[in-house]
Amino acid sequence: MYEVQVIPTDSEPRDEIIEKGNVLKGLQTLVGGYIETVPVLENPDIIMIVNEEGLIHGLPFNMVASQIARQQIVGTAVLVPVEMLDDE
Repeated sequence: MYEVQVIPTDSEPRDEIIEKGNVLKGLQTLVGGYIETVPVLENPDIIMIVNEEGLIHGLPFNMVASQIARQQIVGTAVLVPVEMLDDE
């Protein structure tokens, strides 16, 4: 089991659990599509996951995630430990 932090565009961040063996599907469900990784420069042990096609689909701007990533992020973002992606 992995604990991740979900950063939606329209509410406060919240914690979610993703089961081992279901990481890719779980992340795709949380961001609403194909995933793309974004580095978190402040913490190399954390990766941000976003919807790869967020701009194409016109997803709303995510101010909190953009501040963390230091770049424009749209749609729901998910902060995950790097080792979570290594296990999949």
